[in-house]
Amino acid sequence: MAAAHFDGAHFATFPPELIRPCILAGAPPADVVLDPFMGSGTTALTALEEGRRFIGI
Repeated sequence: MAAAHFDGAHFATFPPELIRPCILAGAPPADVVLDPFMGSGTTALTALEEGRRFIGI
């Protein structure tokens, strides 16, 4: 999956479809997802969409 460029974006963005399978496989519903390199927040947003809580650093 290619990252889409848009002005003002974090330089290392990736699509939610890339992280969604990892969240679903590694964190049961209502569990906590840790993103130690939060960047643009894609992991956090996807975790919330999938019913998980998150901690972003």
